[in-house]
Amino acid sequence: MSGRTRNKRVFVETEENDSHTTNENGGDEVVDETQPSQIAQTPSSSTTKRVRNGVRQDNGHEDEYKPGSIVRVKLHNFVTYDHCEFRPGPQLNVVVGPNGSGKSSIVCALALGLAGHTNLLGRAKEVSDFIKHGADRGYIEIELKGNGNSPNLVIRRDIKKDGSSDWRLNGRSSTKNDVLKRAQDLNVQVDNLCQFLPQDKVSSFAAMDPPELLQETEQALGADQLISLHKQLIEMKKSEKELNLRLTDQTSILDNLKKQNQALERDVLRFKEREKHLQRKELLEKKKPWLLFEESRVKALELKELKTAALEELRKSQQALEPLKARAKDVEVEVAKLDRAKKSVTDNVAKLETTKKAKNEEFDKFTNKYDQCESDLQRLKESAKDKDRKIAKENSEIEKLEGELSAIQPLKDIDNQINSLNERIRNGNRGQAEIQAKRIELTEQRERVVAELREYAMKLKSMEDIKERRWGVIRNQVAQNVNGKDCWQAFLWLEANRKMFKGRILGPVAIEINCSNPQHAIYIEMALPSWLLFAFVCEYQEDRDLFLKELVDRKKLKINSTFLPQPVPLRREYNIDDYKKYGMENWMDETFTAPDLIKQALYENAAINTIAIFGNEAMKHMQSIHDSPLKAYYTPESRYTKTRSKYGDRNVSTVSIPLRPGRFLSAGVDEEQKRKIKEAETLLKQKLYDYDQELAKHSEVESQANKDLMEIKKQKDNLGIEKKKFDTLQKRIEAKRKMIQELERTDDTTEDEEKIKSEMESILKRRGKIAVEVLKTMKQYVEQQLSSDMIILQRAEALANYSTIKDEIATETMKTESQQKEAERISKQFDQVRDQARQRRETAEKAAPLTNELKLEFEKLPNTLPELEDAIEEATASANSIFQTNPQVIIDYEKRQEEIAELQEKVNSGESNKNDLSTKITRTREKWEPPLEKLIQRIKASFSKFFSEIGCVGDVVLNKQEDFAQWGLELRVKFRDTDNLSTLTAHLQSGGERSVATMLFLIALQDLTPVPFRVVDEINQGMDPHNERMIFSQVVNCATKPGLPQYFLITPKLLPDLTWTERMTVLCVFNGPWMLEQEKWEQSVKDITDY
Repeated sequence: MSGRTRNKRVFVETEENDSHTTNENGGDEVVDETQPSQIAQTPSSSTTKRVRNGVRQDNGHEDEYKPGSIVRVKLHNFVTYDHCEFRPGPQLNVVVGPNGSGKSSIVCALALGLAGHTNLLGRAKEVSDFIKHGADRGYIEIELKGNGNSPNLVIRRDIKKDGSSDWRLNGRSSTKNDVLKRAQDLNVQVDNLCQFLPQDKVSSFAAMDPPELLQETEQALGADQLISLHKQLIEMKKSEKELNLRLTDQTSILDNLKKQNQALERDVLRFKEREKHLQRKELLEKKKPWLLFEESRVKALELKELKTAALEELRKSQQALEPLKARAKDVEVEVAKLDRAKKSVTDNVAKLETTKKAKNEEFDKFTNKYDQCESDLQRLKESAKDKDRKIAKENSEIEKLEGELSAIQPLKDIDNQINSLNERIRNGNRGQAEIQAKRIELTEQRERVVAELREYAMKLKSMEDIKERRWGVIRNQVAQNVNGKDCWQAFLWLEANRKMFKGRILGPVAIEINCSNPQHAIYIEMALPSWLLFAFVCEYQEDRDLFLKELVDRKKLKINSTFLPQPVPLRREYNIDDYKKYGMENWMDETFTAPDLIKQALYENAAINTIAIFGNEAMKHMQSIHDSPLKAYYTPESRYTKTRSKYGDRNVSTVSIPLRPGRFLSAGVDEEQKRKIKEAETLLKQKLYDYDQELAKHSEVESQANKDLMEIKKQKDNLGIEKKKFDTLQKRIEAKRKMIQELERTDDTTEDEEKIKSEMESILKRRGKIAVEVLKTMKQYVEQQLSSDMIILQRAEALANYSTIKDEIATETMKTESQQKEAERISKQFDQVRDQARQRRETAEKAAPLTNELKLEFEKLPNTLPELEDAIEEATASANSIFQTNPQVIIDYEKRQEEIAELQEKVNSGESNKNDLSTKITRTREKWEPPLEKLIQRIKASFSKFFSEIGCVGDVVLNKQEDFAQWGLELRVKFRDTDNLSTLTAHLQSGGERSVATMLFLIALQDLTPVPFRVVDEINQGMDPHNERMIFSQVVNCATKPGLPQYFLITPKLLPDLTWTERMTVLCVFNGPWMLEQEKWEQSVKDITDY
């Protein structure tokens, strides 16, 4: 099919077959495609008149077309058209033709040819369905007015049967995206119902919600900045909502993380404090090898200096020895000469000494003889005088001794008395032995009682030592929630400060519990959480607060505590008699003893009054026990607890855990055994008292017997003394009598005296002669002795000098040897210290390579080993004094801290972004809202005016919401006086009323729209003649004004006597069997035109 412009008839001849298409009302319509079709392009009535006058005029000069307006359309094998080409006018184009003639197919061609989607049309979904029936392909070619001086844009779309399309721009191969872009550059919006309203989308316009209508209106008005700003606001508001939600979630998570970490801050601070001490200790220990090296280095330098000094002193001493040795040699020569002279004099002196000695001996011999004679003479004279005196004296002493002897009783009587006393002593010894035997027997019996008492005391002490043994285990306990040393320190402090508290504070719980059955102790220990097992129990809240303030806050101890706001009554949910048949023995709280405050704390925190204890018999009834309502129970092998699921059917599951060995409560006190031991101890103490009384009596008897025996022995001793005295007196008297007899036998001494005197005279003469010889010898001896003494003095002087020199040599030698040894010792020590320094340096470098940073750290630490050792010990003690928190807790804390920091940064960034976004929203809204309101006001004024002209009421309302996506444009209409002004919807108004409102709204946009053309397909369907005429008049008045965009009004019918203008172009679509072929039609038109 082909077409010509103004005053030319165009017809289309279709193939002779049927096509099943969709009618204008949306229903299915069978079109007889055997009838030829044509489009007749006719101007307004005035233009037609000029044609009759033979004046040829086109539809309009091409300059009248706005950029983007449709200049030409060509269709080939498209729906009902074989071939067709026509040129619409630059302003209002009224396309008229009966139903099924192909009017709406032109609308479809415009939409699809300008890269619109099939869903815009409300007809077929596949583009291949628009190919004429029986053809393999078809095409649409649309020529758009170019922008400014640019050439027109020719768009061609070839549609294939397989659904694909080929695109061309100005004859060149292109793509759909390129076509869309070029169309958008010309502000063509085929997807905007305000610009392009196909027949099947008329109802969709009224069905648009206010937000959709607002955005379609913004887009139809070509207010790119407005729609862009609106979309930006929608996106920013959406982003703001998402940001607020994200910030809320992040803030919640952040608060939760902070709360979790706040609960651990104290432990973390302690951990960090401990780590600080450990790091200081590590740094101190790193410095220690360097201090050791420095110590060795300094010592090596000192030893090196000492070695040099020692070697110098040794050299000086060795040099000083040489002159001393020379002097010593000279003295040795002099001493040898004096020794020879002394020997000669000594020999002479020896000879004279021998002579002198012999003479002296002879002189002494005669002297002694003379003295003896003189003594003998004197003795003889004295002995005669003393004889009578001595005899008288001895007789006197004999009388005295005999008087003493007569005072003593006879010896026989003494012996008899002694024998009698001996018998009494023997009898006393036998009695005393019997008493001692009885005492020994009683003592042994008493010792046995004491031993038994001691054994019982040890048993009681062993029972009491259970607490001490528990403390021993507890003090070594260090876990996440337990520090045994801190518990011990807290207990000691509590013992010393109990007066500070209002009520009782007991604990730890592990110390207060007494369980005599080891198996039960295992049950209890597994049932109690570790924090409770080592917790202190306070009777009052204020006591607990004070307790924690003193020990946790001030002393930094890690302990647990609890208190009971009110007494906890003992309640049983079940009767033990119902479970004895299964082997139940006790409830757990019945298996041990403890103060009532402790038991109540265990009721409250561990519910021990609800835990059942079963014996071995229970193993036969485990299924029945599992099916029972008991929630927790123990057997000799396992612990069982029941839990109910929080999800689904809330099923109950039983968890079994094997028993583990007890640590703290396994040793308990058997109170019954303790009572029996105390009773036995009382009986033994009474028995011991009885033995002590009897032993006291025996002691008195034994003491008296000892006194009696001692008295007898004393008497015997006195008799023995008397007997010995008797014997002594007799012996002395006998000796005196013998002395008198000796004196009486002595002779006369006169003759002896004469002989002695004669001998004395002879001795005097001989002794005088010898004295002269002795004097001569003595003179010679003195002379030789003086010579010897002189030599001796000289030799002594030489020897003294020699000795001095030798002493000096010895001193110097010793000094040299000492210096030699000292130098060797220092040298050896220097080598050792030097090697030690090298080794210590290697050790130090291996342990802590000395960097500049480490040097700076070392400068802050002690510089002496004692101070460093003290600092290490202090750091170790400080670290050990701080409870060692579970490292995993710290890892979790630090990980959460990182998460907190990261999350806080995100929150801060989010808040900043939120503020920025809020500011951006405000600024963007300030750019968007005022212009939008102005446009809406203009639309509103036109819309209300058009409605008032048809005797109705219309209003356009901009509905503002917080969410910019919900901002909408409401069309409110009132067609009857009895109606209320109501929003245009797809259900409230009739089809004709919706068409009127839609057309008037589109007309209201006409003055404002920058789009190049607008298409409205069969909008007058359902209108009454009055409304249709007024609407048509409004369309003509608005669409034919100069400068307004191109307008296509598609309609199957027109009323008579409608308003027409010269700026209108009418396109008539015909079909039927009597259509001329295109060439004949064009020739006929040409002939008529020429005529």
